[in-house]
Amino acid sequence: MMALSPRSVTRSVVLPIILWVSVLVLSLTWGACDAGQTASDGAEARAGSAAQADDGKRQIRARIQTFVDAINGRDYDTMMDVISKDLIEDFPPMIGHTYEQFAAMWKQTLQFPAMIPEARIEVEEVLIGGDMAVTRSRRFFSAKSNLSGDVVYYANGLSMDVWQREADGEWRITRMMAVTTDRGGDMMRGGGPSPH
Repeated sequence: MMALSPRSVTRSVVLPIILWVSVLVLSLTWGACDAGQTASDGAEARAGSAAQADDGKRQIRARIQTFVDAINGRDYDTMMDVISKDLIEDFPPMIGHTYEQFAAMWKQTLQFPAMIPEARIEVEEVLIGGDMAVTRSRRFFSAKSNLSGDVVYYANGLSMDVWQREADGEWRITRMMAVTTDRGGDMMRGGGPSPH
């Protein structure tokens, strides 16, 4: 039997160990690079999602202002463009109002010539996730007599509305839930219908 020299034994044992350690180090290095890339991709995705959410919040706030301006300007068509055809409105004592019922009520209100509508909405919060959002707001509505200028009716309250970004890219209210906290006067003093 041929005897192995110490140098041969060293090569036969140490070289495979060095090779194995080298492969392990390279694997860990590549893994760290992949993990770093994944973390970087995740951070970029979160930043993109946050930017998209912020943009959605700005759009919704703009849509709310469009809704208010349309009421004050008696622009029925523009006002109703902010409302989804799938609307369900809960505004006690009216529960489960459909888009058609909501539309008929507001059309009658805005077309009444002896009344000057004034609306204001203060948005407290906008929560958004993907193509759905929820807003929490304070609402103020009043009606003035077109003859005397006196306020003949007012109704203030709180609302929580569900929004959906629809196929055309526009945000619309699909669920409207509100409660009146302060009401006074009588719309019928001017012969007009009350929106709520």
